[in-house]
Amino acid sequence: MITAFSSVINGGKLMKPYVVKELKGENTQKVDPIFERQLISKKTSDLIKQMLLSTIENGETKFLKPQGYQIGGKTGTAQIPIEGHYDATKTIASFIGFSPIKNPQFIGLVIVKEPKSSQWGSETAAPIFFEIAKELIVYYNIAPEAL
Repeated sequence: MITAFSSVINGGKLMKPYVVKELKGENTQKVDPIFERQLISKKTSDLIKQMLLSTIENGETKFLKPQGYQIGGKTGTAQIPIEGHYDATKTIASFIGFSPIKNPQFIGLVIVKEPKSSQWGSETAAPIFFEIAKELIVYYNIAPEAL
C-alpha cells in the first residue's frame, strides 16, 4: 500500500522500496533510490495530491491537522468478512497520509484492526496518524506552507 501510494504522490514514479537510508558499519553504505518505472503522469500525480489535500482541508479530519501545514491523505473503513457475510461491528480502520504536498518528505499508514472506540478510520486511525505527523514535521524541520 505504501509503495503504491508513494508512486501516486511522487510524480507518478514507482521507486524500489527500501526500509533503510544507509547501512552503518565499518564501511557505511548509502542506499540510493532506484527508479523502476513511470506509473502515471506528473500532471495526474499533481491533481491527485490536490484532491488528497482537499480531502483533509474539507473533510472530517480537518480539525486534526496542525495549523499552517498541508497534509494530504485518505481514511479507510472496511468490513471484515466472517463465514460468508460481513459483520457490521467488525472493521479495519485505516488512514494513509503524507506531507508536505509539493515535495513529500514522509508518508504514513495507520491500520487499526477491529477498533473498539469507533469503527471509522477518521475517528480511530487518523488521530494516530496526525499525532505521528506532528512529530515528523518537527523531525524533518518542515516549514508551514501557504494555502
